[in-house]
Amino acid sequence: MNFPENFFQDEYRSDFLVPEMMKRAWAAECEVLEVVVNICDKYHLQYFADCGTLLGAVRHKGFVPWDDDIDIALKRKDYNTLLSVLPKELPEGFLVDGLHASDPAQRLRTNIGHTSIKTDKHYWSIRDYIKRFHGFPFRGTSIDIFPLDYIPRDPDTALIQKFLFQSILSLLHDFDTLTEDIREAKLAEIEANAGVTLPRDETTKLSLHNLMEALASMFDESECDEVDYYFRVAFDGKQHLKKEWFDEVVYLPFETFKIAAPRNYHEILTAYYGDYQIPVKFTQAHGYPFYAKGEQELKETLARQGFHGSINDFIRNIDSFHILDSRHS
Repeated sequence: MNFPENFFQDEYRSDFLVPEMMKRAWAAECEVLEVVVNICDKYHLQYFADCGTLLGAVRHKGFVPWDDDIDIALKRKDYNTLLSVLPKELPEGFLVDGLHASDPAQRLRTNIGHTSIKTDKHYWSIRDYIKRFHGFPFRGTSIDIFPLDYIPRDPDTALIQKFLFQSILSLLHDFDTLTEDIREAKLAEIEANAGVTLPRDETTKLSLHNLMEALASMFDESECDEVDYYFRVAFDGKQHLKKEWFDEVVYLPFETFKIAAPRNYHEILTAYYGDYQIPVKFTQAHGYPFYAKGEQELKETLARQGFHGSINDFIRNIDSFHILDSRHS
């Protein structure tokens, strides 16, 4: 993926300073996106820009200036197919994270119900990473992939599904802080309502995530008029998304390339944000920038090894330095 050199300059967008390092983070994420899009194209799977990425494409022709991640979505059938082919199709240096992580131990630790594709920090040396990912030095760059599931047309069935989502999500949120008696009572209630048996061991939380995903994917298009994500179904309370809004795709300018979006992006963004043309800064749910901790750690590492310039100086002159590097740092 090509970016002109001036792309990486500090820049004010919508009266917000986007620094060089964030531009490099954006470019690195776009590289991860390209890997996923190539796999989608190979298997004829339709992805859509979603959430802040869709908003950025429509309103800014690129990233929302104060956003620092990429979100895409696929309908459940395509999402499941993508998950099935990712293990053999992802190039070396990339891996699956989240509920369907490549590493079984990571699946047990996950606190997200969607899928992330990320760069494998153990694969790349910092020098190789900087050269491959447009000068971005913080390994583990990722994009998020969400499933679009069908919401049952029958209101009573939809209400039961929503109640189960709420019960499971609430338990997962408080799982590690609940007393054993309360946790057991909540697990038993979910089992009774869902008609399942859950393990009582280190796999309990993963089993709850899997149960929620199974509940979300129970219905097909013929039974439904709307689609959504189960965490929005459970707690958002906003308008659901009409399934026909995703029937057609358009390609919108996004930084230096074009990204797939639902043709009915106006209706979708209105459902998400209301009047989405009015910028509201810092609405993301995570800390900004996502690489803040890594930035501080790299500064300390460079200082210990005798380099006292800026990280940007280090990146621009990477071939001139002989910095001790570990692929496991």
